[in-house]
Amino acid sequence: MIEFQSWTDSFNPIHLPTRGVEFTWTNGRGGHRYTEKRLDRVVCNQFWLDLCNVNSVSTLTKHRSDHFPLLMEFQLTNVAFASHFKFMRMWTLHPDCRQLSQTAARASQRAQVSLAAFWLSELAARASQKAQDFLAAFWLSEVAARQSQEALATFWLSENAARGAV
Repeated sequence: MIEFQSWTDSFNPIHLPTRGVEFTWTNGRGGHRYTEKRLDRVVCNQFWLDLCNVNSVSTLTKHRSDHFPLLMEFQLTNVAFASHFKFMRMWTLHPDCRQLSQTAARASQRAQVSLAAFWLSELAARASQKAQDFLAAFWLSEVAARQSQEALATFWLSENAARGAV
């Protein structure tokens, strides 16, 4: 019981209200020995509430048990944002662009790091403060990073094809 109390103190669970019967357990006895309690609950934390936009808990009919089963229904929040990222060809004119792209491609294969996010962070680290301020406006979501990675790969393929290197 002390461990459970410690757990509830440290994680601050939030009780989700339940629709249906008030008490979820009975002792099955009759008369003055009859007891019913609310033993079963659904708890969650704030992260769960932020993640789900619909949460409901209902009691079901009990069958061969002294407990009413609980049914929890939830729906994950599906938030999509439109990307405002636009690949700038001028970035390829930076003297470290090719080396950074190759380094990022290797890192991306090993650690699943987005090529574009890595590339921009490296350029920002090497650029002047004014350039860093400019590049800070283009930090990418994962979707935009994949799009820019494809655009950069297409650019390098077209450049190499134009030179006859492919």
